[in-house]
Amino acid sequence: MLCEVLSLEQTITGMAIPMTLFGIGLGLMMGQLVNMTLSAVPADKFSEASGVMNASGMLGFALGTAVIGSFLLGRFYAGVVDGVLRARDETVTVAQRNELVLALEDAAETATEATQQEFMAQLTPAEQQLLEGIFEAAMVNAQQTSLLLLTLFVLLTLAASTLLPKEVQETDDPLDQLESPQEPPSDPSETAIEE
Repeated sequence: MLCEVLSLEQTITGMAIPMTLFGIGLGLMMGQLVNMTLSAVPADKFSEASGVMNASGMLGFALGTAVIGSFLLGRFYAGVVDGVLRARDETVTVAQRNELVLALEDAAETATEATQQEFMAQLTPAEQQLLEGIFEAAMVNAQQTSLLLLTLFVLLTLAASTLLPKEVQETDDPLDQLESPQEPPSDPSETAIEE
């Protein structure tokens, strides 16, 4: 599993082949997914269904990115706070920990490169190395947890897809029959010629 492969020693070259395979698989799957989803839609409703599917997909991508991104950053900041507390061998209450996480989030949003370098310059080389290790460990942990959350979403979506209709259902709606053109009778004796 990808989340188990992530580690502090992971390199870009080590991720190139798995990510390439993932991209190829995703590309091959998306076309078939669209075809399979729209195959259960009657022909006269195809354009509406396609539009709804595209809009839903865009909304899902946007919300998914926002949710997973927020989750990733939240886990990262919490991991940094926990790592620093462990390194200093301090214990705090849950409320104090949450306040520290929020303070770190606020500080990270407003920090510039200059303020980061100024802060790091105040630390000893051993403290800098310790802090960098804490950052790396927190990021790997946040990535692993985010990948697990994504896996859960995918499995839930897969389970929900079993509820999709398997075939096009014919409608007996009289309004549909009014909209369709009437076929002429096939028996000539049924045709009345007015004189």
